[in-house]
Amino acid sequence: MQISFNRFFAFLALSFLVFSCTEEAIEAPKEAVTLGTIEQFLGVEINTPEDFPKQRALTEQEIEKILAYVDAEIQNAENSELDFRRRNFLNYRLFVLAAIRTGVVNDIINAEVTVFAPTNDAFAAIGISNSAQLAGVPTDALRAILEYHVIPSGRFFAADLENKFYLTTAGPAVEVAVDASGVTVNEVNVVDADVFFAFLFNGVAHGIDQVLMAPDQTIVEIAIAANNDPGEFTQLVAAVVRADLAGTLSGEGPFTVFAPTDEAFNALFDALDTDVNSIDINLLTEVLLYHVIPARVFSTDLTNGPANTLNGSVGIDVDNLQIIDSTTEPANLIPGLLNIQGSNGVIHAIDKVLLP
Repeated sequence: MQISFNRFFAFLALSFLVFSCTEEAIEAPKEAVTLGTIEQFLGVEINTPEDFPKQRALTEQEIEKILAYVDAEIQNAENSELDFRRRNFLNYRLFVLAAIRTGVVNDIINAEVTVFAPTNDAFAAIGISNSAQLAGVPTDALRAILEYHVIPSGRFFAADLENKFYLTTAGPAVEVAVDASGVTVNEVNVVDADVFFAFLFNGVAHGIDQVLMAPDQTIVEIAIAANNDPGEFTQLVAAVVRADLAGTLSGEGPFTVFAPTDEAFNALFDALDTDVNSIDINLLTEVLLYHVIPARVFSTDLTNGPANTLNGSVGIDVDNLQIIDSTTEPANLIPGLLNIQGSNGVIHAIDKVLLP
């Protein structure tokens, strides 16, 4: 369903869908929805997760009714004083406008999603203070930004969020951390939990005080950049280039790479009495592919047992943070160098080259 731009002004009236006007106050056409029909399938006074609508698919007619009613309601409310709940919603008007302009609203209006919604101040911090400045951002770039704020895997209230990585519609994941002080996403504060917007009938939003930016480097570019400081992956990069895998690993993916450090490669080359430029190219290719899982797997997603790579399977020992290959000596995952996220995958550093 295509939502017209002028309906943006209808969305600005939504806070948690509290309607202040009466049916009699609306000059409505014959088929317009009334407050009573809205209450029948939506309800009002949504303050807590218990008040949220039950998850179910809205029909096209119901979606049109929501928009038609709000359109009439905002016309009546234009010159009236906004109550607290409307003022609160208006703190997210740039997010709402961006969602409508990019078409993201069409993707989430009927989906079970979780959205991290930046406040107006969050947009202002990146140079977007009003609708005119928002209109100056290319639509594709704006859509990519918003998609990094949408978790498509379900409606997660604040109490349901866990300490883990959640994949977004954009592809890369966001890292949620929950503790006694509250919830953060990519170390950005959640300032309003369990917010309901009408165009998230089956979803839930959490207000955040910064705009999240997805990683824009591929895993190959990240490995190359890491060679400057502290120089962990110079041998890995050289091996990937020599095996002509840089193009593959720069592709769409997603990939998870268990990345041996320079020290790990040097230990292997010393044992084989060779170096990255002399080792058999076919052997080098087989070894490198053995380090790549064709999926985006974060450390919190690892489970005990086998995991398929592009060249056979490795064993995962979560309890000891180890990767088990064909030898008797496992590789250790290096704390502090895990979950290095790129646009097309994730890197986990290990202290040994895996051998198929």
